Amino acid sequence: MNLLALKPYLPFIAAAVLLVVLALYTLKKRNTSSFTPYSGPYPLSEEKAFSKSMSLYGDSISVPSTLGVLLPQIWFQNLAVAGSCLTDLLSEKLLGKTFDNQIAEDYSAVQLLRYGCNDARMNRDFKIFSAMLAGFVMASRAAGKVPVLCSFTNEVFKDKNHKERWLQYNDAIKATAGRLGVHFIDLTAIPYTVAELPDGTHPDAAYNARVDDAIAKFLIDKQIFPA
Repeated sequence: MNLLALKPYLPFIAAAVLLVVLALYTLKKRNTSSFTPYSGPYPLSEEKAFSKSMSLYGDSISVPSTLGVLLPQIWFQNLAVAGSCLTDLLSEKLLGKTFDNQIAEDYSAVQLLRYGCNDARMNRDFKIFSAMLAGFVMASRAAGKVPVLCSFTNEVFKDKNHKERWLQYNDAIKATAGRLGVHFIDLTAIPYTVAELPDGTHPDAAYNARVDDAIAKFLIDKQIFPA
């Protein structure tokens, strides 16, 4: 091909390249790379939350969540971070934003919280943990979202202290939901076997599938998302 013949078209080519670069930058900035398939338009508008959308906040137990597959009618993003504690999020940043700002600026209409097992295991400050639970609910509601709290999944206790902390922190989630009138999903009621907890904490694929099924069923039965 004669490159000189393209000279008259170079400004148009450059403009096209620039548009592509800007589009890619915008998509990256809005984190659409983590979006799961949805039959309708992506909620790219920053002015209002999309009515059928949900974000999941949690630790490593939530990382393998399949809710995006189980609920194909909604836009879903998994913001779970392995090893994270709710009590750390006062100072940590998620997606380059402080936790409260992330909650407020989240596109999602529904915000699902599955935190706490690391806080209990590491014996983090219980008062801060309880305050963060309430803070999440208030920040979510203030931003016009629907907060949903989940209990822990079951664990194999190493000793009496482990069990007592687990019960204390898990009970705090249920108590906060009841006190503030928030949707609460009790995941401890889901049947499991010890063999389905290979390391004593993280559900295997079969147990995790039942957990996600229970969450999806709750969200549908409670009509969290509009028809």
